[in-house]
Amino acid sequence: MRHHAMQRLLKPLMVRIPYIDSISLPENHVATRRTYSQLRYAIASVAFLRQYQKETRHDPATRGEYIDADEVDYEVAYRLMSSVLARKYSPLNHQSRTVLDIILAHTMPSIGGADHAEFTQADCEGWTGLSNPTVRRRLGPLVAAGILSVNDSGKPYRYTVKDADLAKTIDLSLPSPEQIGEQMALMAGQS
Repeated sequence: MRHHAMQRLLKPLMVRIPYIDSISLPENHVATRRTYSQLRYAIASVAFLRQYQKETRHDPATRGEYIDADEVDYEVAYRLMSSVLARKYSPLNHQSRTVLDIILAHTMPSIGGADHAEFTQADCEGWTGLSNPTVRRRLGPLVAAGILSVNDSGKPYRYTVKDADLAKTIDLSLPSPEQIGEQMALMAGQS
């Protein structure tokens, strides 16, 4: 009942995002167009829900009312969308990420230990319950991304976790909420 009452209080206002041209996503990714729309929609939705905390403006051309999204709206959308964007633009697919999590659980250094323990493909098969070809397919992207290193000088090949943080490294070049705040301040100073 509270949610319905809140929805009835919202006015049908248009939302303008004055800093939208500052936001871009990698153009070489197939999902960018849809993801960019989702991010834009998230910002507009947050602004719409916060409409009573904003100044309502009038557009003389359309004779309609609108509100501007601000840096707070961007910060909330940024926080909500960051995990979605991280998964979407991750260098790893879901299956390889799952195998990496299992590998990390089994090779974590002991207290005071400096390096992850070495493991073989057979070890990974035992930990995951996956077949040999499936494990090989899932380890390939981890090696290619530089997350695992492989010693192929002898049989069986020995793998080591080289840099697990690479699985999280994604440079989307999105401006930070602070940068949007600075831009909004500059735009307000120019008007």
